[in-house]
Amino acid sequence: MPESTTKLGDYLILERIAHGGMAHVYKAKTVDPNGIERLVVIKRILPHISSDPEYVEMLIDEAKIAVNFTHGNIAQIYDLGKVGNDYFIVMEYVDGKTLGQIVREMREREKPIPLEVIAYCLAELCQALDYIHNKRGNDGKSLGVVHRDISPQNIIVSYSGTVKLIDFGVAKAHVKESHTESGVLKGKFAYMSPEQAEGESVDRRSDIFSAGTLLWELLTQERLFKRKNNMETIKAVRKGKIDPPSKFRKEIPKDLEKIVYKALERKPARRYQHASEMANHLMRFLVSYRPDFKPVHITEFLYRYFGPEADEEDLPAELPQLAVEKEKKEIRAKTSPPDAGEEETEVDRMGNFFSRFRIGALMDRLRPFPWRKLFLAGGIAGGIGLLAGIGALIFNLTAVGTLILKVTPTSASVSIDGTNQPAQGAESTYQLRLESGEPFTLKVVLDGFHPFESTIELGRRETRNLEVNLEKKIPPFGNLFVATNPPGAVIYLDELEWNRKTPAEISQLKHDKAYRVGFFLDGYSFHEETIKIKGGETIRISADLTPDFGSLEILSSPEGANVIMDEQVVGTTPYRMSRIKPGETVGFTVELEGYEGVSDSAVVEAGEKKQLSFELKKKE
Repeated sequence: MPESTTKLGDYLILERIAHGGMAHVYKAKTVDPNGIERLVVIKRILPHISSDPEYVEMLIDEAKIAVNFTHGNIAQIYDLGKVGNDYFIVMEYVDGKTLGQIVREMREREKPIPLEVIAYCLAELCQALDYIHNKRGNDGKSLGVVHRDISPQNIIVSYSGTVKLIDFGVAKAHVKESHTESGVLKGKFAYMSPEQAEGESVDRRSDIFSAGTLLWELLTQERLFKRKNNMETIKAVRKGKIDPPSKFRKEIPKDLEKIVYKALERKPARRYQHASEMANHLMRFLVSYRPDFKPVHITEFLYRYFGPEADEEDLPAELPQLAVEKEKKEIRAKTSPPDAGEEETEVDRMGNFFSRFRIGALMDRLRPFPWRKLFLAGGIAGGIGLLAGIGALIFNLTAVGTLILKVTPTSASVSIDGTNQPAQGAESTYQLRLESGEPFTLKVVLDGFHPFESTIELGRRETRNLEVNLEKKIPPFGNLFVATNPPGAVIYLDELEWNRKTPAEISQLKHDKAYRVGFFLDGYSFHEETIKIKGGETIRISADLTPDFGSLEILSSPEGANVIMDEQVVGTTPYRMSRIKPGETVGFTVELEGYEGVSDSAVVEAGEKKQLSFELKKKE
């Protein structure tokens, strides 16, 4: 469906409000048989990927997951539809601002977000998370939902004081039709949990970590894990280093800071185990910090810093005296006065003779003519007739202009007001006589080239030279072929996982747009590079991935000693451990009958091959 189309099934498209790598999101409305209008949001798969069954399955999965939810903090799904080749989801329209918009606005104003606003919004978010984590299907079994994309743009704070969670496009659930382990988007790198960034399986505690990241960023108005590129961001998430929020905002109470630390524990077992626990702690803090808090304070906050929406005239009844601090942007209509330097045309467009000519100048030229002798010789009637003939002759001679047109490529066709013109003289040269003072539409067209169209208006007796060089059309899309060694890496484009593993070809990428291409394979460092694709070309990338794990070899003299870990014998020396995660502490004991045991530990960095050797001492 073209972007300009205003109708999609029974829905009238009003405006596009968001776009991504897979879909566009529109504000729309529907009218029931009684004429009652309802605002909705439509999420529509982009046309060039709607033919891919995997993407269609993903949209169906999102609808299947979200349709199970009836909760005040979750945007409701109304419909899943198809018109022609267009697949779309119809959702509840939430009139408000995303947390991302709120952070940007307050950062621009150099004002902190009030602590009570942050605590309330995160508590409401956690209530939504607890609901989806514990939701069961009609068969009584858990749906096993993990959102996996808790980020500022997916949480909307409405003008009514309600917080809504949206976008289940990448959620993990048992009810999904498509069971690709990677999914299309596992979430944004900067809001992943460490286990998610490691490529491990995730559960509800991963969403809790993401909520903790969001809480930290709202408090500080800084980015917690975001770095200059995706590789560094993933490393930061895996490392999990957390600066205290009070380092950036001194007035943050210790009780609130403890909630942040608890949610951001690197090991899932040490975090909040249920989102409801985090919600309860946030509400407990809110009551103690602001005992008089009510949801209407959220409404007041939004109107104070954002003002009413463009289609609203008045503030809500409960806030009659609220002053809106944010200045509205005034759009002033621009009137373009006539160009003072524009040369006047001698011939006007009016139909009668006298208005088309500058009569005074004409009479000045004709005044020396012996009019009296003319009338005496030929009579009054003959003189008038001769005068009319002279006028007609002057009009015909002066009311035309000449357009000399040269066209490249020479095979292009030329038309004036829809009538094709034959080339004259040289193959690509046209000499066209056109009535002056009249606008003509000139078109030059050729398959494979951008058409040229212009309105031409010539002055009396004007000769104008015009050269037209048609520009060759550049295909709007290019292709990308990627391969890695070893293969099987997940492909990311600008943080969006493309539901493909290497080797693979990705088609219809936008012309002349820079893409960050990344490869993620468990046990290897994230590899990323930037490319720009030209229309019609295919770029090939082949990347050798660097191992992200290390290895440890334990030797002893004499050999054959038992290597014990977690009170279990795992092997004998020489003993080698591979695929050790960077920074992980490995503790062990080396024991051999008749010799004194040795206990030690080691930390292996990414790609490191560490070797430890022990000289065992005999027992006395």
